[in-house]
Amino acid sequence: MTPKVALELVGDLLHDFKESPMARSDYVAVIEDIAKKNLSDPIVYDALHDQGARNVGATKLHTYNKRHYLIVAPDLNVV
Repeated sequence: MTPKVALELVGDLLHDFKESPMARSDYVAVIEDIAKKNLSDPIVYDALHDQGARNVGATKLHTYNKRHYLIVAPDLNVV
């Protein structure tokens, strides 16, 4: 996919997404949780996305990396 096509795709999808404000306490809670689970690397970003989903009341997460999300967000419906 070229950068131009990617930009068009993102522009087309923006109306389907909500921004999720993240407070300092959200970041601290996520870091504490992943530290307790002895996790690191890219799964940290997945955990932050999960917290954002919780903040906006999402009931379902769509991902191509279901394994990570099941580890850090067993409370969310991951498809």
